[in-house]
Amino acid sequence: MFAFVRITDSIHVQCINSINRALLNEGLLDEASASDDVQISFNHRVIAIDFDHKMMTVQDIASNLNFNVNFDFLIGADGSYSITRQQMMRVVRQVDSSLTGFIKQ
Repeated sequence: MFAFVRITDSIHVQCINSINRALLNEGLLDEASASDDVQISFNHRVIAIDFDHKMMTVQDIASNLNFNVNFDFLIGADGSYSITRQQMMRVVRQVDSSLTGFIKQ
């Protein structure tokens, strides 16, 4: 189903595994849409995410209306500069700032 490419560097014993992103996206959408427990929506924009209450605010781009969506499990696969990533980083930073020590290797 997927076309993998492996580029090896025998001098440094490194390899890069690469995959065609279009094929990966197609495969992931096919698998997700086959499940009755997964909801896939296009032409919507995430406005905010409340991880404590497992709820996100979403905007329908066509009607410009906002609505709330509850979730049990959220996968943020909407890009590195996305609202999902920004909201997740706020939560992660809060956790990291409470750490008082580190482990020396």
